Amino acid sequence: MVMKNKKLPYTEEELEIITKLYATTPAKIIATWMPHSFISISKKAHMMGLKKDKKYLSEHAKKIALAQWQNEKTSSLARRTCFVKGHKPWNTGQKLSSEHVAKLTAIYKKGNSPHNELPIGSIRNINGYNEIKYANHKWTSMARYNWLQVHGEIPKDMCVFKLDGNVFNDDISNLCLVTRRDLAQLNRNHNKLPQELKELQILINQIKQKTK
Repeated sequence: MVMKNKKLPYTEEELEIITKLYATTPAKIIATWMPHSFISISKKAHMMGLKKDKKYLSEHAKKIALAQWQNEKTSSLARRTCFVKGHKPWNTGQKLSSEHVAKLTAIYKKGNSPHNELPIGSIRNINGYNEIKYANHKWTSMARYNWLQVHGEIPKDMCVFKLDGNVFNDDISNLCLVTRRDLAQLNRNHNKLPQELKELQILINQIKQKTK
């Protein structure tokens, strides 16, 4: 077996063969006559300014398209013949055994809960924020939950804000309501304010909201 070496220099004889045959001969065939890969030969031909003959390209493209069509036709036929029209499964008309039915009903009982389901009141941390499970399959932020328990419903245009900027501090004394517009400003500037001015900034925003 001849080893292909792309770094091996081309001889004058090899260059002459490439010049004569490249236009109408696949590079893979030319590669069988010399110690160069078909990729190396294609690159060399390109550097030499050689191009494939238009008639060759047209016929070659037709062969590729025909092969692809045959493959698609074969695979499509295989897919169609998996379940031929009128085919009947082996278990047509048969019923599940009583043992099988008993196993299924034991697994999927009405009201059955997964073994890893968390009870109502469970707390989890999502993206750095605490959430509480207040109903089956329903979670809400701990801060929002605490506010609802003490003050009731939250207006649609308002959201719960933490005065000290600590995302883990969900104590009701650390919570207040701000508009979404003010929240954007607070999130941008809140960390820059000293602690004694943070609550003052919140109060000013609330006064502005009430006097509009």
